[in-house]
Amino acid sequence: MSDTRSIKVAVFLANCGKYGVPSIVITQADSAQDYEIDFHYISAEKDYLYHRLSDLGADVKVLGEKVPRAYPSNFFKLVIVFLSHLRHSFIIFKKIRTYLKQTSPDLLYTHNITEHILGGLAAKSCGIKSVGHSHVIYNPRRNLGLSRIIVSLAMNCSLNMVLAVSNSARNSLWGPVKRKTYTVYGCRDIQHISRIADSLAAQDDNPAPDIIYIGRLVKIKKQDVLIEALGILAKEGLKPKTFFVSGENDKGNPYYVQLKQQISRLGLEEYITFTGFVTEPHGMLAKAKVSVLCCTKEGCPNLVPESFACHTPIVVPDAGGAGELIEDGVNGLKYKPDDPASLAESLRRLLQDKQLREQLAQNALSQANKKFTCEVHMTELRKRFEQLLEN
Repeated sequence: MSDTRSIKVAVFLANCGKYGVPSIVITQADSAQDYEIDFHYISAEKDYLYHRLSDLGADVKVLGEKVPRAYPSNFFKLVIVFLSHLRHSFIIFKKIRTYLKQTSPDLLYTHNITEHILGGLAAKSCGIKSVGHSHVIYNPRRNLGLSRIIVSLAMNCSLNMVLAVSNSARNSLWGPVKRKTYTVYGCRDIQHISRIADSLAAQDDNPAPDIIYIGRLVKIKKQDVLIEALGILAKEGLKPKTFFVSGENDKGNPYYVQLKQQISRLGLEEYITFTGFVTEPHGMLAKAKVSVLCCTKEGCPNLVPESFACHTPIVVPDAGGAGELIEDGVNGLKYKPDDPASLAESLRRLLQDKQLREQLAQNALSQANKKFTCEVHMTELRKRFEQLLEN
C-alpha cells in the first residue's frame, strides 16, 4: 500500500454501545494504517467506544451531545422520541458540519441510522461524500413496512454509498438505496482472537461452560428461545452448564426479569449463569462446547467469526446474516428460527458428538481465515472508498 495515497476519513460515532459495531470500529482503527486509511473520529459523547479508541491513541473529537439510547418499535412513539431530540440533533448537525469544514476529510463514514442521517446531511452540506455501513436487517413488516421504507429513503437522501455487512442486510433495504449498496462483511482479527483464546483457555480459573451465548439481553436477541430449548433437554436428563455473557443482567431490565422467571419455571437455576459484561470473553468461548445465536435480524453477528476463531462450533437460526454465514453440517449447524425443539435437537447432536464438534470447528476456522480477516475486510473497504471518490 506504500504507493497508494492516504484517504482521510472522518468517522461519526453516536450511541454504538459496547457490542457489535464497536468491535468492528476498533479492529478497523487498529488496521487502518496498513491500508493508507487515516481515520479521525467524531463522538457524540465520552462513551465506551470513545475510551477504547482513545486508548489506541486515535484522534477523537467529542461533541458533547446526547442521542436516544434506543428507538421504540411503535411508529408513533418513534416520532415522539425523534421530535423530543430534534434540538440536540440540530446542534450535533451543526457541530459535525463545523468539524468537517475545519478538517476537510475526503469522506465521512458512519455505522448506524442516527449517524447516517445527521452525519450524511452534514457532509452533504459541506460538499463531502459520505458512506454508511449498515449492520442490521430491517423488518419489512415492522409498522406495516413503513419503518423500513422511511429508513431506506432517509439513507438514500443522506448517503452517497451504503455498505452492508451481509447480503441479508443489503436485501432488507428498500427502493433506490439498494442500488448503491455493496456487501462488505464485518471483520475480526482472527489470528489475534485465536491466540488470546488459547492463552485464556489454558488458565485453570477460566470457567468452561457447555453452552455459551454472548450478546445483549434484549428481546431481539431471543435468549428465551435457548432457555426453552434447555428446558426440553432437561426433561431428557441432559442439563448442560450454560453461560449468558451480557451486561444488562439487573432488575432494571424487564427482559432479564422475564428470563429469570422462565428459568425458574423450568427449574434450570442451577445450570444457568448470567456472567455480566466480560471485557475478554474469548477464553470462555474457547472452552465452551457450543456457542448459540437465536436472533434472526442480525446483519453479520460477531459471535460467528469469533466462534470460528475460538475453535468452537456454533448453532444459529436459518435466517438473517447468521444463516447466510453458516453452511449446515459444514461449518456449524442451523435450526428452524424461533423453534426451541429444533434448537434442542441441534444442541443435543453437538453435545453428544465430540467428533462432529471438532469437524465443524476445523472447517469454520479455515473459512474464517479466508473470509473474515482484517486483510479481506480492509482491502474491500479501501476499494469502496476509492470507488466513491473516483465517481
